[in-house]
Amino acid sequence: MEQTNEYSRLEYLDAVRHFNCVLQKVEVEKGTKYINTTPLEEFDILGGYEKDTVYLVIPHNQEDINCLNIINGYFQQNRKPLFEEEHIGQVILAIIHCNYYSKDITEDCFGVYFNLLSNYTAEVTSELEELNKFATKEITQLIKMHEYNKAQEKVFGLVESYFEEGRRNGYHDFKMWCEDNTSNDTEKMIIKKIANEVNTIGTYLFE
Repeated sequence: MEQTNEYSRLEYLDAVRHFNCVLQKVEVEKGTKYINTTPLEEFDILGGYEKDTVYLVIPHNQEDINCLNIINGYFQQNRKPLFEEEHIGQVILAIIHCNYYSKDITEDCFGVYFNLLSNYTAEVTSELEELNKFATKEITQLIKMHEYNKAQEKVFGLVESYFEEGRRNGYHDFKMWCEDNTSNDTEKMIIKKIANEVNTIGTYLFE
């Protein structure tokens, strides 16, 4: 099938789901003018129109970059990428021209404007530098929380499987049993914290 020069609505909606549910971001407080300049003429760079939502986002992998490019390309009606791999880890400004029923990107929002926050440092700027530090700190914390929550879910599943395995085949040391089923240091840390308690329960139930 020949590829068109525009993104399909299905590609757009998949990217919207990623932006709204996966991509870590912080909302810029409404009514706060962090910078007063005119590159966008009718609205303040970090304020937008009255109904707009302003986010700072930091893409952390190629999937995040693809998400931003698809959303941008859908409204620009072309596939020319706005961001490249080199922009991973940089703070990006996202202004969402919302409809009246949601402050996030939806099927029928009026448009989205993306740009690197660093593009505006020529105009100011201690305020932008502080905003950049704020976004980096807040989003890094959100990502750590997201990763920790994912690790908790993974370990919870391991505990369930461990007890099911013990019911069938008898007692095993929980920490050793998990060795081949962990993929990062956060999961190993959680397992280390709960291993003694899980082993105690396993001993009473299965030995």
